[in-house]
Amino acid sequence: MLHFPRWKIFLIISSCLVFIILAIPSLMSEKARADYLPSWYPQHPVTLGLDLQGGSQLLLEIDFDAYMREQLITLVDDIRTAFREEKMGYRNLAATDGKVVFGLREVADEDKVEQVLKKVSPDLVVTKNGENFDVTFGERWLIASRQQVLEQSLEIVDRRVNETGTKEPIIQRQGEKRILLQVPGLANPEHLKNLLGRTAKMTFHLLNPDVSSEDVERGMVPSGTRVLTQDSRNLRNGESPRKYPVISNVILSGDMLVDAHTSFDDKNNEPVVTFRFNAVG
Repeated sequence: MLHFPRWKIFLIISSCLVFIILAIPSLMSEKARADYLPSWYPQHPVTLGLDLQGGSQLLLEIDFDAYMREQLITLVDDIRTAFREEKMGYRNLAATDGKVVFGLREVADEDKVEQVLKKVSPDLVVTKNGENFDVTFGERWLIASRQQVLEQSLEIVDRRVNETGTKEPIIQRQGEKRILLQVPGLANPEHLKNLLGRTAKMTFHLLNPDVSSEDVERGMVPSGTRVLTQDSRNLRNGESPRKYPVISNVILSGDMLVDAHTSFDDKNNEPVVTFRFNAVG
């Protein structure tokens, strides 16, 4: 016959009672917990994982190549502006194969190239390739940018998943460009894909001053310009949405935005949004 010391029996019974007390909130609805359990009682139910209650699991991958293409297009505009300010002639300036390529009209300007481009960004690497120059981003910039894009993506995924009302989703970084997402209790993975598939990107564009409102109405918009329509939610009764011809090239991107918040304009007595860019922006 087995014999247990009394202290062991007491320890086992006490442990079982503690676990039963902690499990009671999981057996009650949220309203019942609020109505019947005292304030000092543990209110949090046990969250079941995918193995116990099912759910959805997605493995997301960052498209860093698309991000780089946008950065190179912006870099082309920045280099063009810098050369014009320095009155340096150039030719065949374009973004191709993960780099910016250009040639110079005057050989004497070759000595100034690296100095001018370092003013555009200290992270640029300039290489002479025959008669042309190749410009790429340095390794430190690439590592920092991958980290930044991944962190921004983690934040976006977390914010959008929380919109579903799901409690305690599992969002984990896997490697340098993947995100593992597990949402217990969400039985429709297609809904989750649609929720995460919405594009959320802020870009700043200039209006094309050479396109009139009449040209927009007739559809006579030149290449490199697109038409954006005013949000109808901001219109008063009877007003028609305005159409704006904007230059397609991105002048500033949202990753250059370091701060944005609401404030108040004392001059016009209206609420406004105040934002600030980084040094490059």
